[in-house]
Amino acid sequence: MPAHLAPANQQHTRIELFDALRGFALICMVGFHLCYDLRYLCHMPGLEWFGGTLEEIWRVITCWTFIIVAGCMCLLTRSNYKRACKYLVVAAAVWLVTYFAKVDTPISFGIIYCMGACTLIAALLETIPVNRRTYIPSFSIQNRPAGAHFQEAVSQETYRTKEFKGLLPRGYIAAAILFVIFLALQDLKSGSIWAFGLNLTVPEALYQTPYLSWLGFPDNSFSSGDYYPLLPFVFLYFTGTALMARWYTIKTPAWIYVRMPACFKWLPFIGRYSLWIYIAHQPVILGILMLSGLL
Repeated sequence: MPAHLAPANQQHTRIELFDALRGFALICMVGFHLCYDLRYLCHMPGLEWFGGTLEEIWRVITCWTFIIVAGCMCLLTRSNYKRACKYLVVAAAVWLVTYFAKVDTPISFGIIYCMGACTLIAALLETIPVNRRTYIPSFSIQNRPAGAHFQEAVSQETYRTKEFKGLLPRGYIAAAILFVIFLALQDLKSGSIWAFGLNLTVPEALYQTPYLSWLGFPDNSFSSGDYYPLLPFVFLYFTGTALMARWYTIKTPAWIYVRMPACFKWLPFIGRYSLWIYIAHQPVILGILMLSGLL
């Protein structure tokens, strides 16, 4: 999952902040699954605190961070098609392993599937043959011509342009709208949509087929150990895309390039390998629990 951006004065600079965020989410994820396994699979006493609101907040912080950062990567990756294929292959492998291992409920349409499906949609949107240009002043406020010379400079093509291809969302307004839609669809899997104080009921027919679980309409027989369907999470994913597109085409904030203190350099380091750590961490945890006799 590359995290590169090339601003005007820097070429191929890796954005350490995104790696650090993924590293933070990885630590949260490993800790979450360790507590989950100890309480629900090993039935270890003393872990009653892990559950309810705390468990949900922990899960939200971890998974929302992964999905938003994945959305930001749409404009920074070499090929969203390749990235989507990698995610979806891993998601299929996770389903196969969890289905045959039978340690817990198999994972169908989990977070890796979600990021893969959303990235595939992003790849399709960015290949739509529509070019959007952003006009950016090529001179700064400090060195721009004064008085009448300023108007003359503007008329002489002092604005540079940056292409933004396809129909990926862009800008703060788009990001805010997408995030509000995401929040409104939080109870979609239960059959309702929040609409500014009103709860709209989704037609029951959508939940009476086993073929729409991937989209966000699970039937009564559906179960999964990790469930992140396309709806509503595609809107959270594209919230990140809209923010990154705004920074990529208009102005990249300086804080994007913040460097981690030396004592935290390990955080972006592990973040660079987040997908592989995701694949390995649960088998490692379960293996250790089995060897220790707890499972």
